[in-house]
Amino acid sequence: MKLYRSLVACALGALVLLPAHSALINRGGGFIYDSTLNITWYANGLVGLGSWQDLADGQPWGDMTHALALDFAANFSVYDPLRGTTWSDWRLPKADPACGTPVYRCSGNELGHLFYEDFKGTPGWSWLSNSPGKDHAAVALFQNLQNAVYWNAELGANDPINLAWSFSAAGQQIRNTRISPNYVLLVREGDVAAVPEPGVAAMLSAGLLVLAARRRRHRV
Repeated sequence: MKLYRSLVACALGALVLLPAHSALINRGGGFIYDSTLNITWYANGLVGLGSWQDLADGQPWGDMTHALALDFAANFSVYDPLRGTTWSDWRLPKADPACGTPVYRCSGNELGHLFYEDFKGTPGWSWLSNSPGKDHAAVALFQNLQNAVYWNAELGANDPINLAWSFSAAGQQIRNTRISPNYVLLVREGDVAAVPEPGVAAMLSAGLLVLAARRRRHRV
């Protein structure tokens, strides 16, 4: 039993690749887990760059309309070499329409939570700036963040044909015209570390085999 507990403890410990920073935990491979919201970010602020959705307007900048952003998220998949699996359940971050628009300090928006709670951003200051109290180490977990607007998933309730929610790099939730070219950050539910790394799984399996063999010897 002691051996089994030790093996389980080692396996669970190995799932956390790097120390937690605020509520963000770097799971490696470009995946950042938010332990407060129980979501995982794909930490690339230019994830759409070069996709057909990006190139639809003839400008290879990584931005796209809201309809194309929804399509991009729904069809995006990425291989996770650390855990030997492909993740394809991505979506755009959720807005918080109850906050209103335009408005700062809307942490109910998942991008707002990232900006204010994780990055410790200051309203009106870009998450790329040297704003007072900013958590530079948390921001550094993400690559290619743009000083621009990023799409949320929800449509504008008062005009869902033409408007959708979005969030600016300066910390403001806003309703935007759906044809505007904005950027994409992707998120998924849960923690990628719930799937053990192949090495960890192999170690645990080998330990359980050893434990089973010892039990058989004791019975003989």
